[in-house]
Amino acid sequence: MSEENCTDSIKTKYDLSFWKGNDDGYRFTFYDTYTDEEKVLTDLTGCQIVFRAVNTPNTMVFRKDLPISDPPTLGYVDLVLTPEETRQIRLGMKYEIEIRIPRVGDDPQEVTLLYGSIIAGGGINDDGNPP
Repeated sequence: MSEENCTDSIKTKYDLSFWKGNDDGYRFTFYDTYTDEEKVLTDLTGCQIVFRAVNTPNTMVFRKDLPISDPPTLGYVDLVLTPEETRQIRLGMKYEIEIRIPRVGDDPQEVTLLYGSIIAGGGINDDGNPP
C-alpha cells in the first residue's frame, strides 16, 4: 500500500496507479498544517470520505466510503480496491476523493481533496476463473 501526504484542503491532482486483478491501495494522510517546523494531523471525527471513479463522460463505475483512521485524530484514510474493482479500470478513467464535514443545522460541507486519472497495468491473469 502506498502512502500519500495531503498537505492542505485545496484540490490536489494526483494520478493513481493500480494492477488489474490485484488487491491494491493507498493510504492518504491529511494535515491541517504541514511545514518543516510543524505537522498537525487533520481530525476526521464525524467526517465522511468518499471515493468515486468515473469513465468518460462521467459514468459512475464505483463509489466507496473510505474507512477513517482509528482514532479519527490520526488523520488518514485507506483506499483499497478489490481484484474485481481493479479489473473495471479502463483507459481514460478519472477519480475524486471528497470529504464531507458535518455542520450544525446544515447539510455537510463537501470539499474535493484529490482528483486525477486512474492508470492500470497488468490484468492478464484470470485468477483461475476460466472464461
